[in-house]
Amino acid sequence: MSLDFVSNEEMIQEARRRLEQGAWDYLVGGSASETSLRRNRLAFDKVAFRPRILVDVSEIDTSVTFLGQKLRIPAILAPIGSLQVFTPEAGVASTQAATEFGIMHALSSVTEPTLEETAAATPTPKIFQLYVHGDMKWVEDIISRVKEAGYAALALTVDVAHYSRRERPMVTRYRPPTQRATRNRNYLASLTWETMDMIKEMAGLPFLLKGVQTAEDAA
Repeated sequence: MSLDFVSNEEMIQEARRRLEQGAWDYLVGGSASETSLRRNRLAFDKVAFRPRILVDVSEIDTSVTFLGQKLRIPAILAPIGSLQVFTPEAGVASTQAATEFGIMHALSSVTEPTLEETAAATPTPKIFQLYVHGDMKWVEDIISRVKEAGYAALALTVDVAHYSRRERPMVTRYRPPTQRATRNRNYLASLTWETMDMIKEMAGLPFLLKGVQTAEDAA
């Protein structure tokens, strides 16, 4: 793996230099006035390491097995919609980066190119993230494509009953392609535990729920 960047901050600065204002706001912003985004940042900052000394760490192994797949470190690339606004290669670029780094890519169902093209870009296993934008026949058709393309798992997004209000990009009147597209969002709003069970059974793959936010729902 080439080391073109030596720090996260350097990567952030280069991304900012390359992106137009609207795409940048979409990338770094959060929903509404970004209160939850700030709370999440503060919550992460409260987590601290408690280093223990005089332990032999001359040889360490950071790898882990997740969904039956060996990962270099316990991390995956999260599904991000409209990757084509950041780079022309879109989902292919992200999946190639994940393969190079030795982790899994969770591909968004609302990004380019097709799920088949991204799956074929590298030989490593991938997760497919699903937004439900149609009836059960629609879901069945897309899951058939996901399985045929060889995805290792399915992640169902359950916390977007309606498209979120993002005030930062609204200031510049920017709308990502996911918002410009005409879709029937009533399907997302009508998801229930029962329809989730149907989708899970239909998929027959390792299954994740994306968007669980309370201990009660997790249980």
